[in-house]
Amino acid sequence: MWAPVTDQPTGSAFADIRGLPLGLQKLAVSNKIQIDQHLDLVEVLLGWSRPNRYSVYNSPKEDTQHFLYIEEVSDCYARQCLGAARSFVLKFTDQDLNEVVQVERMATCTRGCCCLVGCNLPELSVETPPGFLVATIREEKSCFRPVYQIYDADDTPLYSLQTKCCYPKVYSCFSDISVMITDVETGDEVAELFKQTKKSGREFTGAENKIFIEYLKDLDVKQKIILLCSIFLIDFHFFEHDSRWCC
Repeated sequence: MWAPVTDQPTGSAFADIRGLPLGLQKLAVSNKIQIDQHLDLVEVLLGWSRPNRYSVYNSPKEDTQHFLYIEEVSDCYARQCLGAARSFVLKFTDQDLNEVVQVERMATCTRGCCCLVGCNLPELSVETPPGFLVATIREEKSCFRPVYQIYDADDTPLYSLQTKCCYPKVYSCFSDISVMITDVETGDEVAELFKQTKKSGREFTGAENKIFIEYLKDLDVKQKIILLCSIFLIDFHFFEHDSRWCC
């Protein structure tokens, strides 16, 4: 644990990056990040879903050394039978094996369709350091295109995420996917999530999964962590079944 367990971290706790773990120090000075999912032949060919694993790099990828490693903790039965609707925890560790971030999502019964009233929409909590809630990312009810909102620990809206198309999973067959993140208060675009699909046969078949995030504004490391974590709610929502040929 890299912060006291007695106080909830605030913006000032992240102001001096020299006191942060090495992985978060690197994130603080990065403007564009690449997230690579680890996949193997068993997963791709047989459809047997293993816990997801990811590596986080600076982009462009100058070397093979990642600065964050992410591993899913979930139930085997849920992975095979619930697919992307399963509950899971993602644990972020740096090169020194410090656990720096934890993300959790409970099982969901729907994907935001407006006709399914009363079902729980996807919601993802972000803790950094683990045990201290800093943000919650929720899908909002929408009939036309997916809309997500990011809230701080006090449930105040911070950012809005919206895709440029109604059905990203279908749209990805023809074009790359882009998700803009805007500041709720100012309306400024602060970051862009990007998934390349149309130019890569490996991406289309699920043999490769790469997602990028570019920070368009000067953000502190806590905000970068929160926006980085939003990738995983969207990835599970739209593309998890593309990589897993099971129910």
